[in-house]
Amino acid sequence: MSKFANFKVSDVELLQEEYWEKCKLVQPNDILDKATVMFVKSVIMRSGWLRSRLRSNVVKAARVERGKYKCACCGGLFKATEIQVDHMYARAGFRGEGSFEQWLKNTFCKPSGLAAVCVPCHKAKSRREREITF
Repeated sequence: MSKFANFKVSDVELLQEEYWEKCKLVQPNDILDKATVMFVKSVIMRSGWLRSRLRSNVVKAARVERGKYKCACCGGLFKATEIQVDHMYARAGFRGEGSFEQWLKNTFCKPSGLAAVCVPCHKAKSRREREITF
């Protein structure tokens, strides 16, 4: 059983207001060129996000020491399995009004739109975004 099994997603006080305000200011960036668009379309078909260089660079930047990563939200130190990459702006799926191409641009944004955060902070932020969206 995960040590986060008793974590209540509604427990948003774990999410620091400073990080939340920063997330509201970040906007999705356009993909720069045709080669990037073609690459992104091909890797999406192969579950490319988990193997993305963008994602791995964000995790590497959060590394403090061997096996320890700093959460961009709460500042705590966590193991690699307890760190997730957060899209700092709300990244909705491409159902409904959103287009597939916009979803691609939002998913594969510039590294400045991504942050390494711990599981509890990521869950709290995602819940907060869903409450605002729906």
